[in-house]
Amino acid sequence: MDVVVDPRLTADEKRAIVRNWAWNEYLVDLATAEGMPENARPTRLDELELALLALVQ
Repeated sequence: MDVVVDPRLTADEKRAIVRNWAWNEYLVDLATAEGMPENARPTRLDELELALLALVQ
């Protein structure tokens, strides 16, 4: 959410950053589901989804 409220970034920049992070999280989750050893960190997809939703308004 730090990106969402950063006044130095435009709305387009914020969306691009959060979408990129969400894509990376999705790929890590997908790799884990396909057998890659877990990296012992929780997924942040829910948090990133909330950030994207905040940027839509």
